[in-house]
Amino acid sequence: MKPCCKKETPCAHRRGGRGPALRRVIFLSFLAAIGLAVMVGAVVLHFGHRRDFDGHISNVRDFGRARIEREWNNPEALQQIATDVESHLHIGVEIEDNERGILHASSECFRTEDAHVVDIDVEHGEVRFYVPDPGPPGRVWLALLAVLCALALLSAFLSRRIAAPIARITETADRVGLGDLDARVGRIPAMTYETTLLAEHVDAMVGKIAEQVRSQQRLLSEVSHELRTPLGHLRILLEMAEDQEGEVDAETFQEMLREVCEMDELVGELLARSRIDVTRRSEWRAVNLHSLAERTLVRLGHDAEIEVDSSLTVVGDETLLSRALTNIVRNADSHGSGVVSIRAALVEGEEEVRIDVLDRGPLAKAKARKPRSGIGLGVRLVEEIAELHHGRFELNIEPSGSTASLWVALRPHTSTSSSIPRVDS
Repeated sequence: MKPCCKKETPCAHRRGGRGPALRRVIFLSFLAAIGLAVMVGAVVLHFGHRRDFDGHISNVRDFGRARIEREWNNPEALQQIATDVESHLHIGVEIEDNERGILHASSECFRTEDAHVVDIDVEHGEVRFYVPDPGPPGRVWLALLAVLCALALLSAFLSRRIAAPIARITETADRVGLGDLDARVGRIPAMTYETTLLAEHVDAMVGKIAEQVRSQQRLLSEVSHELRTPLGHLRILLEMAEDQEGEVDAETFQEMLREVCEMDELVGELLARSRIDVTRRSEWRAVNLHSLAERTLVRLGHDAEIEVDSSLTVVGDETLLSRALTNIVRNADSHGSGVVSIRAALVEGEEEVRIDVLDRGPLAKAKARKPRSGIGLGVRLVEEIAELHHGRFELNIEPSGSTASLWVALRPHTSTSSSIPRVDS
């Protein structure tokens, strides 16, 4: 019986107790804020009503003292006042005389448990009012309930609208994690600038990752293709040596050594390319271009002229800049008639340095047009190193002599002394 395998989905790893969803958190936060606002409104409404009711009681008390006490000796007038108060104001009235007893008895409908009793002592007796507490009007509570429901629906809509772009960005990240380097967030109906900016940065990041992966794949493919030639040649030489029963002449030995050196150079190109992907600009240091040119020529066995100011520096990856200059010089050796000089100067009006490698020319035009084979691996590596340092690389082929130009950004620590020569771009 085959084991049951559950297919992994982009959202599968998000299930399993990593906290509530963002949309739910936003919705509950909105509801909590709305509930708090309603509670505050209810408290304010309650205390406002109590204040109004207390003022109403005070008015009833003043009315009893003034009007009823003035008409105390007129029973008919007292009866009329009590009847009017009960019919128009819906307040129960009970009048009791010390000598004559009860002059007017309130109806039982006014003597409820929630009625507020107001006792007023007058000169000849007592007056009792039964004032009902109506509470806040029912329409006020209905209005609050309607507002609460409307705000809850609005909260659900807003929480969904706010969380949707985040969910889309997360889904894109999941797809990239599963190997889909063509996945992009694209344009999203975001409500905030920050969400749109996040989506754009995620797309830019994925684009850079995809470009790096494809570049590495191309490089591996080309290096493997380039390695086949020296390996095949070396294999033939070894077989020839085996046929000669181990006796290898000096010429064959030198040829085998050249093939090994060529393979070592290809591996060096591969290592330099991988360094481009991992280098961190925060670790870059000031590189003296005069010293860099001098070390390169010494290492390659050249005695070409160096026309570089001794104080001219750039901030960058010294290993990669050295590899770029080495590749340019070797390219001139392979396809020109040898390096004549290395020059470097600040570009007029720009925060960058131009490095020129001049040879006796001409460079091989076929190689210059097809930088993706043979020594073209080194040329393209120079272009990538230049781009990493915010510059560019160009080949200018002339019959009298060719010039390979490398532009590199100065960065902040470069000396800009007036003694350093400047050139026009």
